[in-house]
Amino acid sequence: MMLSFNANIYIIGINFYVLLPQAVLKNIFKEAGKEKGTIPVCGSIDGHAYIQTLVKYSGKWRLYLNRPMRKADKKEVGDTMAVEIEFDPAERINPMHPKLAKALKANKQAGLKFETLSPSRQKEIIRYINHLKTEESVDRNIARAIQFLSGNERFVGRDKPSFNNFLFHLHKISTHSACCGYSFSSISFSAISKSAKSKPGATVQPTNEKLLL
Repeated sequence: MMLSFNANIYIIGINFYVLLPQAVLKNIFKEAGKEKGTIPVCGSIDGHAYIQTLVKYSGKWRLYLNRPMRKADKKEVGDTMAVEIEFDPAERINPMHPKLAKALKANKQAGLKFETLSPSRQKEIIRYINHLKTEESVDRNIARAIQFLSGNERFVGRDKPSFNNFLFHLHKISTHSACCGYSFSSISFSAISKSAKSKPGATVQPTNEKLLL
C-alpha cells in the first residue's frame, strides 16, 4: 500500500536522508514482515520514481537520498519534499561493478574485509557504486570504499568496520569468492597485525604465521 507524507531533508556525513513517520514505518514493517535489517522500498519523491532501501542507523530508520534521487528533485538540506513509499517485495539483483571487483582483488585486505560484512552491508556498497552516473564518481567512491574497508574512513554513512571482527571471520572465507570472482593464496599475519597495532583499540599480537585460504 502506497503511503504519503511530507519530510524535511537532513544530512549525516555526506549522506542526505529523510525520516519516516512512525505510522508509515509500522505499516512498512507489517508489509515486510520484519523490523530488522534492511527493507526494500519504492515510491516517488515529488513525483520522481525511486527504488531504495530503508536502513536503520544510529537508532533511526532512514530513507537515504542517493544522487539520482536528489538530482531529479533538485532539493537540498532543510528543504521539504513530498514522499510516497511502500514495501517493495520484488527480487533485487545487484551485480558488482567490474571496477569495484577489480579494486577488491587488487587490495587483498579490503577484499577480505568485504567478505566478512553482512550480505545486507555488501549489497549496500554494491548498490551505492552501481547508482553512480559518471566514471569519475565511480572511481572516486570505489577509492573511498577501499579506504572504508581498510579501516581508514566512513562510507555511505557507516563507521569504519571493526578490525578485530575482520580477523575473527577470516577462517570463514573460501578460496574463491562467488560474488566477486577474486581469490587469495596466503596472507601474512605479521603484516596484518602490524597494521592493527596502529589502529585504536586493536589487540592483535604480531606473528609470522600465514593463513592459507
